[in-house]
Amino acid sequence: MSAHDEREAAMLQWRKLVQTDKEELGDFPRFTVHPLVVMEDEKRNLFRMCMQSAEDRDRISKISVRYEEYKKAVNRRFAMARYYREQWEQPGGSDALEGTIHCIYDTQNDVPPDLPSYARVLTRKDIVQSLVQFAMEQKGITGYPDRDAGEGDVPAFLRAWASSVYGEETLEENLHFIDASLNES
Repeated sequence: MSAHDEREAAMLQWRKLVQTDKEELGDFPRFTVHPLVVMEDEKRNLFRMCMQSAEDRDRISKISVRYEEYKKAVNRRFAMARYYREQWEQPGGSDALEGTIHCIYDTQNDVPPDLPSYARVLTRKDIVQSLVQFAMEQKGITGYPDRDAGEGDVPAFLRAWASSVYGEETLEENLHFIDASLNES
């Protein structure tokens, strides 16, 4: 394979990763289905396949575990995109790539100073804020409570929502994770 063909293949892989990122995070912070939310069919599939290990239960009942899995997936895609981008990068490259693919860090202090300009940085606080927004705005998801727009007791609604989505057993742990994430600077 020629150097030109290798660059073209790398460019194609880059574009595929950026497209996947755009489809998944393009309207951030709005999601049709939030990546941290456990859908009823996902729960049913796990139980149908008898996948009921402690790890599986944590994956469907703990926001912190869902967040870590999602962060790994997004950052793996970012690392792959960075690798492919470096394969075809030429000196004096274009700024047209500015902010084209996401990466996630726990806090702003964790963000390395040498990120390329095409990185769109999100933090755990951003992801959890979008989860709360999703909970407050979502309607008609089977098995989960809908919020009446006139309903004023937001903490009580979030408590009920988190309990119905993730289960009563991990409610306090999940509420603590939400609170800690939202209070990060």
